[in-house]
Amino acid sequence: MTDAKSELDLQIGRRLKLRRRQLKLPIDVVALKLGISPETLNEYERGSRRVNSSKLAALTVILQIPVSYLFEKNGSTVVPSRTLH
Repeated sequence: MTDAKSELDLQIGRRLKLRRRQLKLPIDVVALKLGISPETLNEYERGSRRVNSSKLAALTVILQIPVSYLFEKNGSTVVPSRTLH
């Protein structure tokens, strides 16, 4: 992964943080449930570190959301700007 934050990583991070705050879950509690440090979770929420699929699945359970929630932006789905060749 490059150092640049992708739009999708930023969006997922914003949605994770929003939902965690809605549930009033402290970052250290969620991090402990995931088996990661609070700093790593903070990086996920800032979009500076990409969430792997197993952690993403665990987060959806902890935060009680469908995976699709993470890809929604103002009621619409975020689509990565890059295309695969």
